Amino acid sequence: MPAFTLGTASQALPDATPQRGPIEHDATTDMLVAELRQVIAELRRGRDDLRQERDHWRAAHEREQVAHAATQRLLLLRPAMAEARDAPATGEDAPAPETPLKFWCW
Repeated sequence: MPAFTLGTASQALPDATPQRGPIEHDATTDMLVAELRQVIAELRRGRDDLRQERDHWRAAHEREQVAHAATQRLLLLRPAMAEARDAPATGEDAPAPETPLKFWCW
């Protein structure tokens, strides 16, 4: 069995001529290239829109985090102020502390 050897394109297809020079573009190729460019432009616009939306929501989230942190600071100060308010007053004119009623409701 003879070994397989690779030959040149002219040996495989004797009528084929190698293409030399500029590639010719026909109307179909131009139309497809224009459509591809349009699709690429739409994808880029969509990507830019998504980036703007991402930046908007990121900024909104950061604002909410700052507002939440400020609220938490206020909540942390509140028990200390309550203790000062509810501390028993010492002195002769101090009112008697209220005792909560403890009973079961059936």
